[in-house]
Amino acid sequence: MKRRFGDGTQVIRLLIWVVTALVLSIGTLYVWAAGGDLLWEDELDLAGNADEARAIVAAQGRVYIAGSGIQPAPPVMSSRNFLVRAYDGKTGKPLWQDLFDVAGGFDAATAIAEETGRVYAAGTANGDFLVRAYDGKTGKPLWQDLFDFAGRFDSATAIGVDGKRIYVLGIGTVRDQRPGDQGNRVFLTRAYDGKTGKLVWQDVFDHTIQTQTSEAAAIAVDGRRVYATGNHNGKFLVRAYDGESGAFLWQDLLDNAQANAIEAERGLVFAVGGGHGFLVRAYSGNTGALLWQDSFTLAGGGSGSDLARAVSVGGGRVYVGGLSTNGIGPGDNQDFLVRAYDAENGAFLWQDNFHGIGNRTNIALATDLGGPVASPSVNVRGIRLYVAGFITSAAHNTDFVVHAYDG
Repeated sequence: MKRRFGDGTQVIRLLIWVVTALVLSIGTLYVWAAGGDLLWEDELDLAGNADEARAIVAAQGRVYIAGSGIQPAPPVMSSRNFLVRAYDGKTGKPLWQDLFDVAGGFDAATAIAEETGRVYAAGTANGDFLVRAYDGKTGKPLWQDLFDFAGRFDSATAIGVDGKRIYVLGIGTVRDQRPGDQGNRVFLTRAYDGKTGKLVWQDVFDHTIQTQTSEAAAIAVDGRRVYATGNHNGKFLVRAYDGESGAFLWQDLLDNAQANAIEAERGLVFAVGGGHGFLVRAYSGNTGALLWQDSFTLAGGGSGSDLARAVSVGGGRVYVGGLSTNGIGPGDNQDFLVRAYDAENGAFLWQDNFHGIGNRTNIALATDLGGPVASPSVNVRGIRLYVAGFITSAAHNTDFVVHAYDG
């Protein structure tokens, strides 16, 4: 199972690395031991202004973050720059940093991945789709792709890797001839040779529709198949490709719904979102056939505010985190919600939901698995599920929260 880490504009990303938990928030990286003791932290303040960490990955004893930072340029402060930073995972010592600036505008890294000693970061630079590759040990830039789709705003939001290629998902904006129009966003998937940066293939969906709004959410890689998900004109979208050739294989469009996350393993694909309750859809990776679906709302809640935000797969189980309206008290109050399913048939296994002290907005935003490597031969009791998000107090303050479960 390949891990991808993408945009976190309002999402705190969590990655469990061996027995150590790493949590990312704006401008600060925290690392805790399995028992919850703080091991180290790094607070980055480049110029006394807003610096943001948006994505994280840990591999081979190192931790890599992607985000944005403002570099001082007297006498005038420069604009926000594309930031990648590496740490020693054990000590927290900063190892290298890349602060990349394209003159003239806003730059930010929103996704990061590591594969065989190379680090790949993606985002936007002055309104263009940007991917940069680095030597993970030294931080030396190896190659980059700065792509302008059609003269408007473009951005990369998620990265998938398979050992040979990297797959980057984002949006491209198409010019329109209508007066005052700001351009239509298309769903953009680009595949690169991981070593050279050469573009191997590209898919643009849907270039033919004049009025459209596309949002790229997440990407998953399973063997030679690549699966991308997002939203297109108010529809839940999943598209499948042959990773080698880029050939389009199948797609699913579900009306009046949105997709937020995707995972794929052993020929099964799981996409989650909302619009029809807390929504989980399972597909055959080969054919795109819908195998099972769960659309869940808590008792007394309404489907309009129920939303699945994250998914992880392991040990023959699917774990989904998000929120659901609980119907308790006045207002649209939402519970932090985690549900577990049998991956093959969708049978419901267990659930945890809580609404905190304030009974207001409580959301599970990210999930990941720790413990033994998930496989059919591993007892699921040996797998731990980690879920991160936030809860809202009675004083309307939001607090970061991490839950650990026996899978």
